Amino acid sequence: MPHVSQITFVATSLKELVEALYISKQISRAARLRFERLLRSRRRIREIATALYGPSHEIPIPGEPGTVLTLLSLRSMGSGRFNLLVFRSTKSRSRQQFKCLVGHRFTPAIESRFRWNLRELFGLFGVIEDYSGFDGAAVNIIDDLRDKICRHDFCLFDNLDTTKPMRPNVYIEAGMAFALHRPFIFCHYRREVWPSDFSNVVYISYSNYEMLFRRLYSVLPLFLAAHVGKRRRSPYR
Repeated sequence: MPHVSQITFVATSLKELVEALYISKQISRAARLRFERLLRSRRRIREIATALYGPSHEIPIPGEPGTVLTLLSLRSMGSGRFNLLVFRSTKSRSRQQFKCLVGHRFTPAIESRFRWNLRELFGLFGVIEDYSGFDGAAVNIIDDLRDKICRHDFCLFDNLDTTKPMRPNVYIEAGMAFALHRPFIFCHYRREVWPSDFSNVVYISYSNYEMLFRRLYSVLPLFLAAHVGKRRRSPYR
């Protein structure tokens, strides 16, 4: 039997998730009403929480064929973890694959946490990530970076720990992606100011990984549909 706090987390997170998906037009009104009826059943919420906190960490959604509710355990910036409740589609038509080039500061802490979280999240959307390994001091690999960016469907850049000391590599990568008209997501740590009229660019500001990956989960399907050029109907309708 799940703890009361776990049941509360599932009920609250599912309500917020359904509302966010409905507002962003990723689920229909009929689907929203079905989920709202489910949320009114304490017995069903307990059953869902029991499955989510069990060995599989997921459960099929009643009345939504091909969709399961999954509980991800992601890594915080420190030594802890946090949970993220998400929908995962099992429909074959939604399993398109996208290639993403990722740029970030290479430190053991970032690699062991940021990359783990990204792999968990990207797997939901059929995204295969590759890491740039760009060394700004080696001018002769600029051409290689350009070719790498062009071979990927989109890019994602994160600027955590790039200012003290200054490590401009990720900004060079983002600048080249912008110049090449390659769509990208820029994750900006603890900053709110960013030009808002750049086409093909989605900007996410954050102060911790829980905030970042909740926001990333919300915007990623819309970003893929609008900017990567492979529009697909939401698997949750």
